Amino acid sequence: MATRPVAAAGCAGRRDVFRPPETRAELVDQFGSELVSTVLIPGSGHALIPEAPHEVAAALVEWIRTLA
Repeated sequence: MATRPVAAAGCAGRRDVFRPPETRAELVDQFGSELVSTVLIPGSGHALIPEAPHEVAAALVEWIRTLA
């Protein structure tokens, strides 16, 4: 079965102590910047969706628009 690369978006919280923002580079290093987009959500920690639902949604909508 053939494989096909898939784009990915990674959101990180600026105050995430479990997965600090510096670790965002791991996804890019592993899969390449042409496939991975990372977004830093200010004022949030590890629980991005309950802490900053509108900011996460806006970041994902913006990323999805880049795929078209």
